Parts: sequence; structure tokens; C-alpha cells
Amino acid sequence: MKPFFSVVIPTYNRAHCIANTIQSVIEQTYENWELVLVDDGSTDNTAELVKSWTDSRIRYFYKTNGERGAARNFGAQQATGEYLFFLDSDDLIKPGYLACASELIAATNTKCLHIPYNYRIGEQEKKGPSVSGNPARYERIQNRFACQVIIHRSCMNAFQFSENRNFKIGEDWYFILLLLSAYKFEIATERLGLIVQHTNRSMVEAPFETVLQSLAIFEAELLQHLPDPDLVLRNVRHELTNLAALHAAIQKKKKTACKLLLKSIQFKPFRLMRYRNFVILKKVLVGS
Repeated sequence: MKPFFSVVIPTYNRAHCIANTIQSVIEQTYENWELVLVDDGSTDNTAELVKSWTDSRIRYFYKTNGERGAARNFGAQQATGEYLFFLDSDDLIKPGYLACASELIAATNTKCLHIPYNYRIGEQEKKGPSVSGNPARYERIQNRFACQVIIHRSCMNAFQFSENRNFKIGEDWYFILLLLSAYKFEIATERLGLIVQHTNRSMVEAPFETVLQSLAIFEAELLQHLPDPDLVLRNVRHELTNLAALHAAIQKKKKTACKLLLKSIQFKPFRLMRYRNFVILKKVLVGS
């Protein structure tokens, strides 16, 4: 019997944390799933660790490093489930996650859905972003889904993740914007995902130059592939320029951080009072 869900996990040198991610899938109360783990050229002991599980639903694939977009597309190609769920290799799902997804699909016949998540900081949970209301409207402003989306496999025939390896920040948001241009998302009411906050996340480690490079690619991809890109371009420019300002401040590039902060505010003046701006200013002025 084919699985209903294919959980696609791309990973690169995450042997230190991926065991928890795999275990969170194994502990699902809903059992008709497969886990497609794409090792994107790891040089640590990821392969040995994954192969220590004997559950036949876990399928391991090794490929030459091509970054997350290419790994996710590859995983989707290997998947046999009717629905694909993209999960990062350092995040977790609570035991009722796939059961909730199955019930929402049965009730709505949707092709795209999102189950809200909280943040895990150490052993504590902090409430994640609000996703009530019209998902298309707020997702155009900022990516509140992360990459925790479940989609029918036919959606991958229409859209793919960008495989530009320099598109390191925002590639998941770009994919979701493509999906929203053609499909309606259903949103679950329970918060069953967990995004684990740690210092090695790519969103934290990336230098500001990488964020700006990703912004340039993001803009080009939107202009080429998204109908009515003007609806989101200003939001994307604000969000990634603002993120680059934060990373510049973390790197103690104070003048650059200030310039980028001012530029981001010019894109979206009404977001002047957002919390991240105060964090940037504190790092510039105080250094902590």
C-alpha cells in the first residue's frame, strides 16, 4: 500500500540533531507515511545514524550537494505518497501532526495546507506567528509558514523549488508564493509544529552579503515566474533588506546595518515600529 504522506527531509551535516526530527515522525499517531531523507552531500555520520533505524518506512538517499531547493525537488521525485510534507532536519512535529493533516484534507479536499507551529527554545515553547485570516494576504507580507507546508504531489508538477544554490534565504517563501498564485491553502487550528531555535540555523549564520544576494535572486525569480509580482516585491525587499540589517549588526558592521535598516524602512514605512528594528538598533548602539 502506498503511503498517504511522504515526509521529505533534506539534510546537510545535521547528524547532531536529525535524530530528534526523525523520532518525531516515527512517533506520529497517524501511521500511513514514509520518510524520504535526502542527504545533500553530508560529510559527517548522517548516513550511519539514519541507517541505524530499522523502520522500513524510512528511505535514505544520498546526493551531491546542491543546497536545499535541489534537495527538496529531488526528495519530491523519490516520494510515493499522495501528499508531500517538507520538514527541515532540525525541526520537530508533535505526535498528532499528520493525523490533523489527514482530517483537514478529508474535510476540505484541499491540495495545500499548513499546520501552525510554535518555537522551541531549549525546553520551552514560545508561540509562533499568527496565521488567522486570509493566508494569501499575510503570506505576501512575510513568510509565516516557514517551509512547513503539505501539498498534493500534483502541485510539484506545476511548481518547483528554485535550484539556484546561491538562493539560501527565502527560497521556501518564494515556493509558497508560487503555490498561493494557483492554490488555496487551508490552515489547521492546532499548533503541532515546532521550529527549534538554535545558533546554527542558516537564517542565523548567514552573513548579510548572503541575504542580499538571495534578495537579488528572489526579485529576479518573482519577476520571471509570479503573476502580478508587484503585489509582493515591496514586501520581499523590505523583509530581506531588514534581515540583512540584522545580520550586519550581528557582524558588528554598524554603518552597513544602519544603511540597510533605513533602506528597509523606505520600502515599508508603516513597519517602522517592528520589534526587529529595535533589536538592530540595540546591537548597533549597545553591541549586545
